[in-house]
Amino acid sequence: MNQPSYQKYKGMLRPGGLLVLNASMITLDSTPDAKIYKVPATEIASKLGNVLASNIVMLGAYLSIKKLFSASLILDQLQTMLKGKKGNLFAINKQALESGMQVIESAYHQSVS
Repeated sequence: MNQPSYQKYKGMLRPGGLLVLNASMITLDSTPDAKIYKVPATEIASKLGNVLASNIVMLGAYLSIKKLFSASLILDQLQTMLKGKKGNLFAINKQALESGMQVIESAYHQSVS
């Protein structure tokens, strides 16, 4: 999500809701009544060598917050999806997922499972 999209959809955020945002792309103009997690996903992905991995950084952060699936399950699925010509993308996506989880653990002191 970028700044214009945030501006467009921020009204849909319920009081007490969850907002996980890419801090590399969004600046809050006010503080919504929500649990806010700021993840510098674009910056992290860029340092890993592929800005397109920012979505996987965000996935890692979300997984760490909500604990819907284990990281190993997601990594297994990524490995299955990134076969053949895309096989070289698995390592960076693994790092991106782990980095997103680590941001939550480090910045918000929430344990990563």
